[in-house]
Amino acid sequence: MFRIAGIDLRDGARLAIRRGKGYESFGLALPSCPEGLAGEFKKRGLKIRRAAVVLRPEDCCCRKIASEFKTKKQIEANLPYEFRDYLKAPPESYVFDYAVLGEGAGILAAAAPKERIEALRSAFSREGINLVSAIPAEAAYSNLMLGNLSCAHRHCVIEAKSGAVRIFMSDGGRYEWTYSAEYGGEGLVSIVERALRYLSRSAPVAHIHLASGDERLKAALSEALGLPVLGCEEFCGGFGGFPAALGAVLGGGHQ
Repeated sequence: MFRIAGIDLRDGARLAIRRGKGYESFGLALPSCPEGLAGEFKKRGLKIRRAAVVLRPEDCCCRKIASEFKTKKQIEANLPYEFRDYLKAPPESYVFDYAVLGEGAGILAAAAPKERIEALRSAFSREGINLVSAIPAEAAYSNLMLGNLSCAHRHCVIEAKSGAVRIFMSDGGRYEWTYSAEYGGEGLVSIVERALRYLSRSAPVAHIHLASGDERLKAALSEALGLPVLGCEEFCGGFGGFPAALGAVLGGGHQ
């Protein structure tokens, strides 16, 4: 039985489909996703009525906050203040959400324009699909890493696409932060090498993962860094598809 689709909206559409106790993945050339999604599902014989998505960076803002507040009510009341430099309209025009990263590890908070989320919800509804959650990429990777025994040491996941690189850091199975940079004139390998040298000053990065399956890039990064660069299968339960999409499915205990 197909239960839910995790969809990474940041690059066309990258899907992780939950099927029974396992997952399968595929990519779609749908620049206006979810428009056309129902037709693609029908072609593949997929009867999916729920989706959890990874938002594009321009559609949300995500921050790790060292919150001193303890109760849900206190944290929620403080979120608009934490995003005060991001908000371009009154706080009631935004949707705020957060996840506790662990005792003493702070919270991962996000804000998105309410109008944009409602537009997405309506677009999915027109395809006959219920949008059950919409999260930033940081939250998707946090879902994969949180409590994952294979992430007991310092990990990073490298995403490279559209002339930009993002490095998602975790320590002890808890999300730390994200490093972002563009690599137009400078080579991607050089950017990543410099970033990881800097990020390793406080504590060494034990495991490096590349979100894509680009074997040539893996080899080039491994040679430059002097460390093995792996895929994401290690902390994705053997799933070798699109890890952020899988992280969206895992969020909130979606079944």
